Amino acid sequence: MDLNSKKIGNITEVESILAFLKLGCNVLQPYGDCERYDFVVDVDGALYKVQCKTSSTDDNGESIKFSCRSTHRVNGKCINEKYTSKEVDFFCTTWNGKCYLIPQKDCFSRKTLRFTKPKNCQNDGIFFAEDYEIEKVLNSIRM
Repeated sequence: MDLNSKKIGNITEVESILAFLKLGCNVLQPYGDCERYDFVVDVDGALYKVQCKTSSTDDNGESIKFSCRSTHRVNGKCINEKYTSKEVDFFCTTWNGKCYLIPQKDCFSRKTLRFTKPKNCQNDGIFFAEDYEIEKVLNSIRM
């Protein structure tokens, strides 16, 4: 199957929406072209803007990473823009059947989520995927 980046992104978005629906949240999708967020999720009456990003790994599956910027072309130039807290509340990504929900404030230009502890036992500045599992993050929002 030939998948381009748009199709791969669509799969990530659908997997993310399905994860929210399975957890009893309503999902609202914008009408027309909305570049800054993919959908809005209703968590017990509170609305949050979500931007989905496709993850990749290059370390034998010890971690995943994704870009926290949008990329588009203006007059032939490639423009990268960081998302602001006014535009996006959360980033959402999926990996191996699991969904991860990351607050915008925890993201910079790129986000890495680790599945294993680093071999050098460093923990400063390390973000573990289990802390961002969608169920855990939604439970913290609902408190």
